[in-house]
Amino acid sequence: MAYFPSDLKKCVVFLGFKDVANQKQFAGSAFWISRPGPEDIKSEYRPAYLVTAAHVIDDIEKKCAPNDKSVLIRVNETKGNQDWRETPLRFWKRHPEYPSVDIAVLKVQLDTSMDHVAWPTEAIADKGNLDKDSDRNLELGDEVFFSGLFYPHTGTLRNIPIVRIGNIAALREEPVLSRNGKPMDLYLMESRSIGGLSGSPVFVDLAALKRSHQPTGGLMAAGSEMMPVSGRFKLIGVVHGHFDWEDNPNDSLDSSSNQLGVNMGIAMVIPSEKILENLEVFVDEENKEAEEVRKKEEGGTAISK
Repeated sequence: MAYFPSDLKKCVVFLGFKDVANQKQFAGSAFWISRPGPEDIKSEYRPAYLVTAAHVIDDIEKKCAPNDKSVLIRVNETKGNQDWRETPLRFWKRHPEYPSVDIAVLKVQLDTSMDHVAWPTEAIADKGNLDKDSDRNLELGDEVFFSGLFYPHTGTLRNIPIVRIGNIAALREEPVLSRNGKPMDLYLMESRSIGGLSGSPVFVDLAALKRSHQPTGGLMAAGSEMMPVSGRFKLIGVVHGHFDWEDNPNDSLDSSSNQLGVNMGIAMVIPSEKILENLEVFVDEENKEAEEVRKKEEGGTAISK
């Protein structure tokens, strides 16, 4: 039986932009992650990031008002409402191999006004290995979950990410030709991804794979604090998009009979190791921040949260 705890949705936010009429428009999904700082200051320094599909940032850049080059982040707040935060487009860093790797990352800390948590990189699958205590890799048919933006029901008072469930339909045996014709290293997932879900995090339930229900323990960063959660879930990727029937250039159907672009029920998932690769562009910045934290500690100055 599928199980997706509501806390997992807390890492998800919605992205948007202001159009030429100065109206806010939704563009896609993103999610927070965090990774541990150096061992000597790990309790004081843990950088956080927002992750999305890079084509979502590209679309925002094309559609936003010319005098407002920013990505809007719609967050839930601890006081019970939602609010839009602005981030400069130029601060979003694409994967070094973009567009073959469709990921963009923004280095940004959560603050205590946000009702969100950051998924720890310790619980991200690296190169397909799901569990450090075994050699279990992702396999065909494994059940996966993702959460993100559903345009008809975004929520008025709060963001309301929906949850969808699917199964691994194809492993990373050969590059997949994406909708833009680029060969990409992807999982294929049987699930009806739709516009707005690009950039959503994709999880797997280790307990279900092991046929057990014993949590292994884990951490998520909520603002400046660490929040204990079940360690039974692993982040295995990011939703890139999906295939529509009209995407098949070799199909013999007349185009006029295919105007609706029927969803083929197959979504594309960028492997999570690509997120970890993208974080390397922030190493120099993190090293400088870590040194600042050490200096504050040596001087006896309290670290600002």
